[in-house]
Amino acid sequence: MSGALRVVGVGHPGGGDDAVGLAVVDSLRTAGGLPPAVTLHAVTDPADLPPLFEGARAVIVVDAVQGNGVPGELTVLEGFPRARARRRTVATHGLGLEEAIALGRTLWADSSSPLLRLVGIEIGAGAHRGMGLSAPVAAAVEPAAAQVCALLEALGGAS
Repeated sequence: MSGALRVVGVGHPGGGDDAVGLAVVDSLRTAGGLPPAVTLHAVTDPADLPPLFEGARAVIVVDAVQGNGVPGELTVLEGFPRARARRRTVATHGLGLEEAIALGRTLWADSSSPLLRLVGIEIGAGAHRGMGLSAPVAAAVEPAAAQVCALLEALGGAS
């Protein structure tokens, strides 16, 4: 299959556990070895997501989620946000992740909409704020990066 595969980490660098999506993309960038069809992106505002849909075959979004789970627990959603879950993404941004994805689907409704996946990292109700990640969320960065690689492989985009 042809077409761009995009991995997008969402978060705020000074937002404590909210920065976990950015940390996962940094981990993937540092590890290297991704094929040329895969591009890595870091966004601090979900409103920056819709333009990344254009021309993409698939978009994997990595973000903090908040629900009843244990901090550091991973969740993978397919077709997000159509497949609603008990968890919600953390919205320290003006436009929430769900709204940004819906906007992207609306803007590019006339073209083939990319396949969407969310790799969510639970940050818990009492999420750490400030600089750096809490220990359980930091421990989830490498497993989340591995999950992204597995999704890329399933999509035919990993070597």
